[in-house]
Amino acid sequence: MGLLDQIELDNSFMVEGDFARNIKLIEKNGSEHNVKGLVKRIGVRTDSDGLKVIGASTCITVRLSSLFGAIPDDGWTVTTSDVTGLTITGKVFDPMIDRAAGRATFFIGRN
Repeated sequence: MGLLDQIELDNSFMVEGDFARNIKLIEKNGSEHNVKGLVKRIGVRTDSDGLKVIGASTCITVRLSSLFGAIPDDGWTVTTSDVTGLTITGKVFDPMIDRAAGRATFFIGRN
């Protein structure tokens, strides 16, 4: 097994494994992708001045191969849920595409 095959196998375990959530991604043209991925919800973050800001921030990581060549972009719509069952819907912003590791991580903003 080559290194790229190993990365793909690791991604299937880490990103789509036991802790994964169902995620629906809708492109701007209406194309839909139903995938599994990691959903991280954080209630406090640090602003550029180092001050703590209270407010929900949601970050999602998906495996690129699960999107069959589509790359998440600003403005895509996302629907998923967190571990409490709360539905989260918003728009993709700040996508970080890691083509070496085969993953995309992005934040969700309000519609």
